[in-house]
Amino acid sequence: MVRQRRLHTAWRTGQPVVENPPHIEYTSLPPYDGSVDYPVPPVHHSEWVDPHRERTQNQEEGRVVGAFGFGEFVDTLTSIFGPPQHRYH
Repeated sequence: MVRQRRLHTAWRTGQPVVENPPHIEYTSLPPYDGSVDYPVPPVHHSEWVDPHRERTQNQEEGRVVGAFGFGEFVDTLTSIFGPPQHRYH
């Protein structure tokens, strides 16, 4: 905490905070287009689905993209929790 305050004070007074900073030639850098390329998370139990690949597969199979498959949802719940049970009040 003391080091952070000292660095902040040095920065506020205009003193260099980074010793021997690397020289960057900004004219050679490509222009920033605003996009961010996030890394794809590792696949774990098929939790990650690439939206682009899913969209392409749906278009190839002729399925409606963006429609909620309630039947698939019920099948998933049944596979996790078993068939519906009676409610006891």
